[in-house]
Amino acid sequence: MFEPDKNGLPNLGKKVEVGFTSLEQHAINLTIELTNVYAQIVQQGGREAVANQDMAEFVAHIHPIQNAIMAQLAGRTYPQYFRQLGGVVGG
Repeated sequence: MFEPDKNGLPNLGKKVEVGFTSLEQHAINLTIELTNVYAQIVQQGGREAVANQDMAEFVAHIHPIQNAIMAQLAGRTYPQYFRQLGGVVGG
């Protein structure tokens, strides 16, 4: 097992670039935009308690989409632990 670096991450002995690709960032931004538009639709109903329940249900569906996008970053950063979409662990 790898000893953690100063940030508590596995020290792999190499510099790892971390960040979303422009396409991944665009996909994340779309989920945020969709959530904001949906919130506007829900707010038109006028009942706060129901609106809160509706938003919670909607966000429960958005989070798995965001998690799938973020998994790409994990797969690219630590390919020995995580796979990217269409790939396998370790390459």
